[in-house]
Amino acid sequence: MAVTRFNGLDIESDGPSCVAQDRVFPLFDDESLLLAAALDPAPDTSVLDVGTGSGILALAAAQRGATVLATDVNPRAIACARHNTDANGFANSIKILHADVYTGLDRGKLDLIVANPPFLPTPPELELLLTSGGGPYGTRIVSPLIADARAMLRDGGRFVCLAVSFGSPGSSVAQQLVESAFSDGDDVRVRDIYGSSISVDRLLDLYARWHSITSWRRMLADHGLTELHYVLIEASKATPLPAPRAVQLPPESTFAGSWDARFRRYEAWFSALDCTVWVPRSRGEADALPHYL
Repeated sequence: MAVTRFNGLDIESDGPSCVAQDRVFPLFDDESLLLAAALDPAPDTSVLDVGTGSGILALAAAQRGATVLATDVNPRAIACARHNTDANGFANSIKILHADVYTGLDRGKLDLIVANPPFLPTPPELELLLTSGGGPYGTRIVSPLIADARAMLRDGGRFVCLAVSFGSPGSSVAQQLVESAFSDGDDVRVRDIYGSSISVDRLLDLYARWHSITSWRRMLADHGLTELHYVLIEASKATPLPAPRAVQLPPESTFAGSWDARFRRYEAWFSALDCTVWVPRSRGEADALPHYL
């Protein structure tokens, strides 16, 4: 396990080199730590952290006085989040449940939904790790998360999420998902965290070292999905979003802060993957592309 110090909190998670199927997602300066630093829930508000992992986002919200429900489908992540919650003194303000996205939750009750979900696009015939595999479009978790977010929020509530998303030079699938899910009178903002997108070829070439991805490449090209975006998604229900705060990217390091650093991270991680991690998809079929693309 690795221990990360953040804003007075000591957070345990797995380290970057861990390739266990049920790993607890490591904390990177341009992912969970970036999102945790940007959270600003008002005291006494209700927050849902979907896919809590180590519990970093739940803890960041609780530090600001929010009451938090944190969910995950990974039993090991739940155990880790409970340990971190107890060790940092927030057991009374954070409830942790085994749940998938919004299953079993009441609608229209939340002030803030926050998530750093599995979003790494993966070849259609393969599963990756619980913390990373996003399906062939990277939307397996992101799509239902966005689609039902508005219904889960009370008026004035906000949705905040990170995603790696296929798209075109000027737009991402994630942006189209959130614009479709929210309505007139709502407010939506989607920003490229690294400032620009890159060619999908960089990701596809990474997978090509292990598996044939010819059909996947053709499938993306047929839908005009030529670019890869890393985005911060923000949406509010029936009220304008607050003025945008600058995305405080850390200085580029070995594994964080830019596209090059992110791909160094992927390359180091992929090189450590055991062949047993690459298993046939249990769901039996490729994820469907959103109908409007």
